[in-house]
Amino acid sequence: AEHLSGALDASGAPIFCVDLEGRVLEWSLKVEKVTGLSKGQVQGQDFTSQCIAETFHKATRKALDQARRGLEVGRFNVTLANEENGKETWISLAPWRSATGIIVGT
Repeated sequence: AEHLSGALDASGAPIFCVDLEGRVLEWSLKVEKVTGLSKGQVQGQDFTSQCIAETFHKATRKALDQARRGLEVGRFNVTLANEENGKETWISLAPWRSATGIIVGT
């Protein structure tokens, strides 16, 4: 896990990983900057309820379900939950697979 965290941070990209139950496992430094939420605030928490505005929960959960079924989900717009002014951002989701090809999250 530490190796993955280091690789995500080194990429400079806003990348996060969510397990099959929708809990945040990894959260890159760039995602912290974009969302204003630290890894400590979100790790182990439900991604949708913790990070996404309520009006986007249904669409976000649907997209997570699609990724868990092996589909890549193209960009879709959401509003972040922690922004008082409703900051919007784009998210893309892809299945997260183990070395053996089993889907372990998104």
